[in-house]
Amino acid sequence: MSETHAPVLIVGGGIAGLSAATRLKEHGVPVLVLEGKDRLGGRIHTIDVAVPFIQ
Repeated sequence: MSETHAPVLIVGGGIAGLSAATRLKEHGVPVLVLEGKDRLGGRIHTIDVAVPFIQ
């Protein structure tokens, strides 16, 4: 017997939302992630400060 899954809506594309989406997709569950900002990652992001590194 095949399993069918209802789609899951995840509100927030931070680390928790993306982690949940990944785990659900691994189990064959259709997922839609909604994020209010123009990028994913929540409070985790990289800032380019244009400072050369010392080698």
